[in-house]
Amino acid sequence: MWGAYGVYPVFRTLNQQMNTFSLMLEYCFRYSMNGAMPPADGPVVTVPISYAYWLSTGAPIGAQLVGRGYRVVPEPAGGVDVARGESVFATHCQMCHGADGEGLKGGDAWIFPPLWGSQSYGAGAGMHKVPITAAFIKTKMPYKHGNTLTDLQAWDVAAYVNSKPRRKDPGLPR
Repeated sequence: MWGAYGVYPVFRTLNQQMNTFSLMLEYCFRYSMNGAMPPADGPVVTVPISYAYWLSTGAPIGAQLVGRGYRVVPEPAGGVDVARGESVFATHCQMCHGADGEGLKGGDAWIFPPLWGSQSYGAGAGMHKVPITAAFIKTKMPYKHGNTLTDLQAWDVAAYVNSKPRRKDPGLPR
């Protein structure tokens, strides 16, 4: 999040408009987190906006800062394979996310989030793009053991996870 506030406003091709940091946060609640936007003047919204603004203190406005996002994981020359991804998932992912990708809850809170289905991120979320998911998986998964899967495994499991059913994005054309 460091420096993220100063990148906005930015044009987003998905909705064909300039997006403010606040609007992107709203999209995260609605589409990525599968919920509803809390009141704009309430603490659930104002606290992360204020925190992101504070984290950006001293960061150049409008600059793409080194370290933002995930490193690019090159797409495998031979392509991806959903069946191989299913095998990778069974070996490295299902112990936390469940055999059916349903995640794991402790009370009302997610311990390990669902990866598909109605409670997962929607089809309009950035994580529903296989290259983004592969980069996240490569650097962060399995939890606390990032960079243990090969690039091919990361791409294959990303393709497998994103091949599964999920909530449609109401902001995308049908």
